[in-house]
Amino acid sequence: MKYVLIAVAVMVLLVPASALAAGNPEAKLFITFTTPTPDNASVVNTVYPAAYTAVTAYLGATDLGMGMQGISFMITDVGVDCPGVFAPDPGFTNLLPGDLAIGNYLTGITLASTDCMNVDGDAGREYIDPVIFASISLFYLGGECDVMILDHPEYPRWILDCDDPAGVDFYCIWTHGGVNKAALPGDAECDASTPVEAQTWGAIKALYR
Repeated sequence: MKYVLIAVAVMVLLVPASALAAGNPEAKLFITFTTPTPDNASVVNTVYPAAYTAVTAYLGATDLGMGMQGISFMITDVGVDCPGVFAPDPGFTNLLPGDLAIGNYLTGITLASTDCMNVDGDAGREYIDPVIFASISLFYLGGECDVMILDHPEYPRWILDCDDPAGVDFYCIWTHGGVNKAALPGDAECDASTPVEAQTWGAIKALYR
């Protein structure tokens, strides 16, 4: 099954975008510093950490009409764009089942899932938001930085839905992430239904106690 999905992903990447259409025309991506839950679905796009503490930036997708099974993107190289703010070699984790990936998150990566993400199996085909699909582990030293979602150089803003693995839609960027500064907004008119909250590092640490 794993190799079948890899083959499907490769075939999708070879099809011109103009020939594809799928069921997620309103999909939106965001960065949050705490994982939204059904009980507290707020996105925290700004964090003010103490120096020499760990920070995790999560990448999420929301407003998915037909679930999600694959996505292409790129992330800020914080070592280059924010020198001295974080310790070298941030850790990137693919949170999708199966851990299937093509490429590198700093130069362009495509993730694929062995399961349909965002489907409540007990409720038939009822889709639930959001999906947290990747994380970046950072060790904060001091200063400020924008952690940004960028376009994949070959497959910009591609997102695959569950019902049509060969169909592609194009997400918009809802919000980037801000470390020790206000987060940069995403695209104009790319507003999601999930609320945004700004929290201090102390408040976020309290979630894990």
